[in-house]
Amino acid sequence: MNMGFSGKVAIVTGGGGGIGRATALALAREGAKVTLVDLDRELGVQTVRLIALAGGEAMFVECDVSKAEDPLCQDGVRRSRPENY
Repeated sequence: MNMGFSGKVAIVTGGGGGIGRATALALAREGAKVTLVDLDRELGVQTVRLIALAGGEAMFVECDVSKAEDPLCQDGVRRSRPENY
């Protein structure tokens, strides 16, 4: 089932594992460019690699989304624009 995410960017928090990883992989399969946000760099990078191996596009942002003032999170959202993929 194609949900029409081609050309769109999805930001997935907790994308390094569990439900977040499954969601990121599903969105990528449907054509979304995925920005993974997680505190665990190793798991986040693993998910990005899985998406790339499946032919999708993803980037990883290491930050704590519970801290809205975190400059790393703010920068990650700015880098998530479609033209940056």
